[in-house]
Amino acid sequence: MGKTIKYLLVSAASLFVLGIILCSISVVAGVNTSEVTIFGRDVANYVDFDQTYTQEITALDVEFGCGTLNIKEGEAFRVEAKNVPEKSFKVEVDNNGTLKVYEKRHNLFNFEGFPFFIGIDESKESTVTVYLPKNTTLKSCKVDITAGKANVDNVVAETGEFEVAAGQLIGNNIKLLKHSNLDVGAGSMKLSSISLNDCEMEISAGELVVEGTITGQTEATCGAGSIKITTDLEEKDYNYECDASAGSIKVNGSKVKHEENHNNAANSFDLDCSAGEIKVITK
Repeated sequence: MGKTIKYLLVSAASLFVLGIILCSISVVAGVNTSEVTIFGRDVANYVDFDQTYTQEITALDVEFGCGTLNIKEGEAFRVEAKNVPEKSFKVEVDNNGTLKVYEKRHNLFNFEGFPFFIGIDESKESTVTVYLPKNTTLKSCKVDITAGKANVDNVVAETGEFEVAAGQLIGNNIKLLKHSNLDVGAGSMKLSSISLNDCEMEISAGELVVEGTITGQTEATCGAGSIKITTDLEEKDYNYECDASAGSIKVNGSKVKHEENHNNAANSFDLDCSAGEIKVITK
């Protein structure tokens, strides 16, 4: 056996032992093993949940780890869940009328959607569905996805925050009336038939696609991913400030580097692209 192979095997064994030591330290330090997955062995207790809420609800706040999240219209405010880990799933309505839904299982060696040594058993993937009554306008809507998949439909709110770390969010017919934030890490967010006002968009290395009515002041910052904005307003309806360093910015197919274009319009795009790509398509 060659020296190189010996060194690799010794290194691998050392890292394995170090991992076991760190796991042991974590358990001693108080990690609740009923909520973790270790080397593919899921030791959590899974339950189902179904609750309808009759009290006044004015806002929605969802944090979701992995599995499938659905937010859609229903007859009442209701949360239905299948296969959720008992000790890391929580639903409550706080004193401000915010419906909070929390599903955040903890997986050792699983960091922000990048699994090492382990994987989630597909038969135990969580499915959570949040129903919102028709014609409801929320004060705020916040959805935070770690590594799961979210389907968000028919949501109206004064303000909104949608964040994806390494998962996927698909939205349709969403109206955020006053202010909104769209934040993507290494995942994907695709929003169609959407209405946004004064929106801040930020993407690190993933994909953001937005189609609909875009008004107010829109700020889009792109690291190494891609942002595509398709608006049903015309180019003359926007003022533009574009800054592309090593990235690419295109407005209706025309590539711009550093440019300001003031049309005395009520709406504006402030586009900053470091190393990725931003595309804006107007009517």
